[in-house]
Amino acid sequence: MNIGFVNQKGGVGKTTLAILFADYLQNRELNPVCLDFDVQGSLYEKWKVATSLIEEDPDIYVIKCELNDSKQILEEARNSDQLVLFDLPGSLDNPNIQEVLEEMDLMICPFLYEPISFQSTLIFAEIMKEIDIKSNITFVPNMVKTNVRYDIKDNVRKELERFGSIAPEIKDLVNMQRIDFFNITENSTSTVENTFFFIEDKYLNT
Repeated sequence: MNIGFVNQKGGVGKTTLAILFADYLQNRELNPVCLDFDVQGSLYEKWKVATSLIEEDPDIYVIKCELNDSKQILEEARNSDQLVLFDLPGSLDNPNIQEVLEEMDLMICPFLYEPISFQSTLIFAEIMKEIDIKSNITFVPNMVKTNVRYDIKDNVRKELERFGSIAPEIKDLVNMQRIDFFNITENSTSTVENTFFFIEDKYLNT
């Protein structure tokens, strides 16, 4: 199964959620492998630094990938029994990105309850529909502040539910900052537990 972490807008916690979801799946002995297609390579760099500090082999592997090599990589992912997590670039400019998106069984799209983030997320969802991407999409309200008004949440949810499901929100907490591989606190795990259980139950247990 191919699961992509996507959004055009940076700063929404895409890479952080990819790390935490990989850890969540590994704790359930589902043995995910992560592919970092993002130009910034943050997922791979965090993993590389973390693995340099441990002596034993890591439980989770991250592979740095280029969109220009996507055809071969997608073929290998298609023939794999593993859960494959893709950290995908925000830009849709590369002509190979559509081929990658078409191979996703599920897209996890974090967003913030902020105008720019919401508009960017909505545009992304509309583009996916326009280019006929068949993947399931679940939107994750991330880094949610306590002062966000209910009516704003409700209006955003109604708009995004036209394109996919809305996962339980993740609060804006200090323990969610500077998440790293193999250095994930119990508080961080509990913060995302309901969100990831929703995704697992709705999409992975079918």
